[in-house]
Amino acid sequence: MACFEKTLIVQALNHHQGNTRAVMEALDLPRKTLTDKMKKYGLDREQFRD
Repeated sequence: MACFEKTLIVQALNHHQGNTRAVMEALDLPRKTLTDKMKKYGLDREQFRD
């Protein structure tokens, strides 16, 4: 389950070029939940910016 969750977040971050607001809306997640999950999986939005 965690692998699927991470993959989903990574795909959304790639699609939205690291824009966390757009990712929050796309995945219907509160900001705190998204940032907690990004920390959990070692993801930094800067990795996904062009």
